[in-house]
Amino acid sequence: MKKQWIAIISLVLMLSMSLSFAFVAKADEGTNIDGYNTTDNGTKDMPSFTFVKTFELLGDTTNGVFPNEDFIIHFTPYEVSGLPTHSSIKEPADMPKISDAKITSDNIKGEPLQNVNGKYFKQMSVVVTLPTYTEIGDYWYKVSESVRDENGDTHDVAGVTHDPNNYYLHVQVVKVKDADNNETLSRLVTLHKPDPDNQDTYINAKTNGVTNIYGNGQIIIKKVVNGNIADENRPFNVDVVMTSDSPVSSDITYKFINKANAQVGDPVEIEHTEWKLENGAYTLSKTIEITANTRVEFYNVPYGVEYTVMEEDYSSSFKVPTYNINTENMNEQGDTIVGSHSAVWKEKYVKGTISDWEDTITIINTTDATIDVGVIIDNMPYIAIMIFAVGAVVVFVAVRHRKKKDD
Repeated sequence: MKKQWIAIISLVLMLSMSLSFAFVAKADEGTNIDGYNTTDNGTKDMPSFTFVKTFELLGDTTNGVFPNEDFIIHFTPYEVSGLPTHSSIKEPADMPKISDAKITSDNIKGEPLQNVNGKYFKQMSVVVTLPTYTEIGDYWYKVSESVRDENGDTHDVAGVTHDPNNYYLHVQVVKVKDADNNETLSRLVTLHKPDPDNQDTYINAKTNGVTNIYGNGQIIIKKVVNGNIADENRPFNVDVVMTSDSPVSSDITYKFINKANAQVGDPVEIEHTEWKLENGAYTLSKTIEITANTRVEFYNVPYGVEYTVMEEDYSSSFKVPTYNINTENMNEQGDTIVGSHSAVWKEKYVKGTISDWEDTITIINTTDATIDVGVIIDNMPYIAIMIFAVGAVVVFVAVRHRKKKDD
């Protein structure tokens, strides 16, 4: 009887162990983060994996340059509650930490800009090393991204839209036999887009990284002079003020273009460090000089940047200017303008926000001279002849009249 009980207990233990092992040994089916198909290759150990970041470029895809920022990828232990409860799902407190991964601005700049079906983007990757796991089981980590300054503080970046999806890293640790038929632990990695708490959708939505978007556009300023004494070569100073709620990490460039669409002089680069934090907003101010024969084009201005364009005071020679933006009249009365202007001129400016390929602002100045009304010198000879002729007729009539009277 004792031997029978021992046999029964042994059988129960064996069954319970085999059931537990069978549950966790099945890999997360589908293609995992490094391309190993866990359904086919099953249990190939992954000591590290490659995390891919896609950076899409919107707006000006010709002159746009991605921001000078490092992006930090975080892997935070995550408690799964929606999947079937079993002993293989590990609690966050029991999970080894995965170190942050960093994708630097140099990584981004070093990659070529790709164009697939009109979609412009760069792809860069970073290798993430997995920690050592000592127990079989399912380990879940929530993936997040941040941008940090030199002090370690996180912040947004002007023009950058972070991937709105939630991502979850799944590390499965299973027992396998090595070449010598010895048991060892194997790590299998998959990255899921949906929340693993939703077991109906998460299993088939795997990916290998995140996608961010950077939007940028141009600000083009043109000059038009009208009137009978308008000089197209006369220079005008124009104040350009840009503001952003988020820190700006983009280097902006501007250059002058003549009427033949040829560049005049060298481009001028405005480094992102020139933006100043003033009254809770980041501000960049520039004064440019343009004529009716040239226009100025600012490149790589991030989406969301608000701009104000205003010409300096030329009221002694010109009428109050007209401002058009993208051919529409956008005159607006304003209260707060950077710079010193006369009372009339400081209420005339154009204001907008970059949200597309380009904004074109046209400043129209008009000046007319009063024509001097009177005798035109070129007609004097004809007038003299007429006066002489009239005078001769008068004399002739007077002489003839007197002669008749004497007779």
